[in-house]
Amino acid sequence: MRTRSHPVPPAERRELQLNAAWQIELVGDHPVARFAAEELRRTLQRIGGPALAIVGNSATHRIRLHHGEHGDSFVRVSDPLGLTLRGDGPRGLLYAVYDLLETLGCRWVSPGLAGEQLPRYDQLVLPDEATAARPALAGRCLTVGHDFFLAQAEAWIIWAARNRLNTIFIHTTPQRLALGACRLSLWRRRRGTLLPCCANAG
Repeated sequence: MRTRSHPVPPAERRELQLNAAWQIELVGDHPVARFAAEELRRTLQRIGGPALAIVGNSATHRIRLHHGEHGDSFVRVSDPLGLTLRGDGPRGLLYAVYDLLETLGCRWVSPGLAGEQLPRYDQLVLPDEATAARPALAGRCLTVGHDFFLAQAEAWIIWAARNRLNTIFIHTTPQRLALGACRLSLWRRRRGTLLPCCANAG
C-alpha cells in the first residue's frame, strides 16, 4: 500500500483521547465491515483503550466506519466528532482499520498470537493526521502450499488481511504428498470452514 499523510494545521488539531463515552459508528451491515469494526474494538481494548460499543448511529465522540461499493483504497480524517475511516469498498475499510492500528504501533509479523507485537498505553490518543492509501498492485496473493500450513489456515487468512493481501491461493495436488502443495483430499475436508473465513476477512 502507498500511503500519503497530510498534516493538519495547528489551529485545527484536537486531542483525540479515547474514553468510555466513545463509540464505533458502523455504517452498513456488510460482513467484512462488521469484521473490521470488531477487529478495531478488540485491538483497541487490548492495547489499553476502553471497550467501545459498535452502533449504527452515534451522537457522541466516535470512530466512524463506512465504505463504498468496492475497492481497496481508503482515507482517514479527523473531524469534529472524532475520526472517520472510509474505504472504497468493505475491504478498503478493513485496510483502513489495520492502517490506524499500525499507526498506533500494532504489528503482525507472523500468524497467531506469537506473531503479534502490540503496544500498551495508559492513555490512548488517536492520530489526527489525514491519510490516504491506494495499493500499487491490484492483486496481492498468499499461497498456501503444504498440509502443515493448511492446518493453520485460519490464522494465515487473518494474517493475510492484516498485511493487505487480497487473495488466497491453495496449491493442491491429488498425490499423497508433495513438496509445495497440499493434499487435495485435505483441502476438500477443510474448505467448508475456510471459505467463510476468507469471505469474512475480505
